[in-house]
Amino acid sequence: MPQFVAVLIIFCSVLVISQLLRLSEVLVNLGLSMENIFLPFIYVILSFVSMIIPMSFLFSVVLVFARLSADGEYAAFLATGLPLRRVIMPVMLFGALLCGVSTYCAMNLEAWGRRELGEFLTRKSKLELDNIIK
Repeated sequence: MPQFVAVLIIFCSVLVISQLLRLSEVLVNLGLSMENIFLPFIYVILSFVSMIIPMSFLFSVVLVFARLSADGEYAAFLATGLPLRRVIMPVMLFGALLCGVSTYCAMNLEAWGRRELGEFLTRKSKLELDNIIK
């Protein structure tokens, strides 16, 4: 679980950094307030979270099993008679749970995040234009 959270945070950070150039224009035009900084990034992350979750899970599973193998713990599991099915069962259950979460995010949060980002930019642009006119 800690590896999954760490990889998820790393992937979200990479995504935010890659979108920083695109959203920097918004930040410059609309001003630097907490709302103008964090909301666009949250909306962008929500658009990609359905892809980030499976990638994070896969990378964390590879990290965990590589560590088990490198430390010789997997060989110790097999030597004690622990079957592979029992070792993999928590991974499969967590993977099934994340599959459901990822599916929900793909069906609902992705479209919602894109729509809210467009509405946020439209609302802030209109507010900025009204302030210029006044």
